[in-house]
Amino acid sequence: MAFEKVKNWKGIAKTGELISALDKLIKLIDFWIERLSKAGSLATDTEEQRLRKAVLIFLAVIYTIAGIVWGFGYLLLGLPVSGSIPLSYSFISAVSLLYFFKTKHYKFFCRSQLVLILILPFLLQWSLGGFTASGAVVLWSILSPIGALMFSGTSRAIPWFIAYALLMVISGLQSGETSWQQATLPNTFVVFSFGMNIGGVSAIVFFLLRYFVHAREQAMATLDKEHQRVRHSLSLAMEVQQNLLPKANPKNEGLDIA
Repeated sequence: MAFEKVKNWKGIAKTGELISALDKLIKLIDFWIERLSKAGSLATDTEEQRLRKAVLIFLAVIYTIAGIVWGFGYLLLGLPVSGSIPLSYSFISAVSLLYFFKTKHYKFFCRSQLVLILILPFLLQWSLGGFTASGAVVLWSILSPIGALMFSGTSRAIPWFIAYALLMVISGLQSGETSWQQATLPNTFVVFSFGMNIGGVSAIVFFLLRYFVHAREQAMATLDKEHQRVRHSLSLAMEVQQNLLPKANPKNEGLDIA
């Protein structure tokens, strides 16, 4: 019985440590997003626009670093074609980041990132031999229509989702799973890729939704405070106006006053 209690306490302690580590990670991401919001924002931007730009910059930086890691990983496994695809993304993404920091041209930066995120995972999947052989790397492409939904708006996200669906159909119609190169990924690396690709996409979607829901909650809280202030001001104005009126009807012979 005592042994079971010790095991339960250890499990609770590990869960607490995991939650604490996750809180620290979220605070670190918040810190960098706040720093990045100043790098690409204009003085005329609203808080929502600053948030969108900051999150997109943060994701572009993360993708660029990940592309370098994955690219050299494929090169070490003897897959030069597959390795060149994420490395090319990292180079183009870094150039677009520098261009955005210099010109503050947000539309070009956003569209270029969405195009890269949409197309390159499909190219990488085809180069590796299909969905299974690539470890489901094509899942990263879903971040393109999701990003368009969050960074560009609901109406502009529809074409991106249609493009994603068409590329999925093209991938499904491919006969067989033939790689563009002779070498293939080892089975252990394919299993590792499945975990990293599914986990990475899920984590990014979660954090994206978290930031925008958090921003919406803050905006609603600010709006509610403003409504309360307005209601309080109206209440004070009504009270002052009522105090200007006499407490009782004045009495004057020959006049009926109500």
